Amino acid sequence: SNKVSLLRFVVSAKDYQRGSGSEETPEELDPYVMPVQTRTGHYNTWDLSWRGWKKAAELHLNSAEGFVMMHLSSLVVTTNLAAFLSYLDPEKPYFMGHVRGLNTWNSEGILYNDKAAYMLNKRALRLLYFRLTAIREDVDGSGGGEYVCQNAPGEFEEKRIAACLKDVGVIPMETRDKEGRQRFILSRPRNRDEFKNCSPYPLSFGQIYNV
Repeated sequence: SNKVSLLRFVVSAKDYQRGSGSEETPEELDPYVMPVQTRTGHYNTWDLSWRGWKKAAELHLNSAEGFVMMHLSSLVVTTNLAAFLSYLDPEKPYFMGHVRGLNTWNSEGILYNDKAAYMLNKRALRLLYFRLTAIREDVDGSGGGEYVCQNAPGEFEEKRIAACLKDVGVIPMETRDKEGRQRFILSRPRNRDEFKNCSPYPLSFGQIYNV
């Protein structure tokens, strides 16, 4: 099916309480309210991210073929995404998103996709769940760096989720088309040159406001 079967809003308990009833709170989305402690100087997107993926696996692993983590300002083209998935082997794990230098490993040996919107198929989420259940919530790993799969405050969720996936043998796949054009697009194309870098069958856009 090419329809979205379920939407969830992943939010910290503090932010949900603070934003409840405001215009910025997506009231139509059923929230995952996470026990995340917001710290001064940090917005704990990594804490929200790994807990959100873990919750999705616990509740919905067998109810969908693909799972997308996206910002509220992102847009996913579900018909194109369903078509793209239909060509992939469901028995293999896939980690998909905006390609950032898949031909070059960073200094930590990690390949990662951009955080605007990225997707795991069912097989990848199952493997990720096993890794996330091993994260010790009583250990603060804030000193471990950006490329570690452990509990820590702050951001870097796209790097840390890639580290978790790499631990279970899953690395980002090449999602650009045969001409090198992006399918997961970071922002709304605004001119001809930007459109040239976009696939005619995009899977997602980031930074979409006021639509």
